[in-house]
Amino acid sequence: MPLRILLAGPCRLTREGLAALLVRKEDFAVAGEASSAPEIVALCESLHPDLVVVEVGSPAPRGLAEVHELGRRVPTVKRLALTGAADGRVILDTIRSGVQACLSLSSPVEEFFHALRVVADGGSYLSPEISDQVRRSLLAGEAAFASPGASLDRLTPREKQVLRLVAQGHSSREIAAQLSLSPETVRSYRKSLMRKLGVSGVAKLVPLAAAAGLIP
Repeated sequence: MPLRILLAGPCRLTREGLAALLVRKEDFAVAGEASSAPEIVALCESLHPDLVVVEVGSPAPRGLAEVHELGRRVPTVKRLALTGAADGRVILDTIRSGVQACLSLSSPVEEFFHALRVVADGGSYLSPEISDQVRRSLLAGEAAFASPGASLDRLTPREKQVLRLVAQGHSSREIAAQLSLSPETVRSYRKSLMRKLGVSGVAKLVPLAAAAGLIP
């Protein structure tokens, strides 16, 4: 069955452009389009898409209300944010909302498809441009994004390996294959990482790994 995707955001041109890209692939299907937070939530509740792609713009920033409302009203839905924002604070706020992936609007099309598959498989993903913005923002004083005491020094060598691979966008199955572990063991490591670092979602591990230099 193809992955059913709801396209959301205030820009109709962006939504229609993404829809035109998705119809080229047999493993993706457009479940619907929505422009406002209430409409997005209503369609999620009625259509039950596998994943929602939300455009987050800057300034204002456009789309953040939709991202936060989705997280509050439909917390189980998987979310991928697309943004052209150059403001690292907007990027961090987007990640704080609990999205599973965040890509720059200038990312290659195949990277967009890859991120969709990673998220559908239970993983998280940041594009290289986004990772760089996150790192620079954290190093410039945005470390409050991480909870107090969220030090990588507390992690075992194996946990750091898993964190690096999670931050690079690998799914639990891919990490298990690379480290000769079972997927269940990898999921256990993910839970341990979130507990030790004081974050509430896998996506929030990524900026911590970026700030620590674990990903390029």
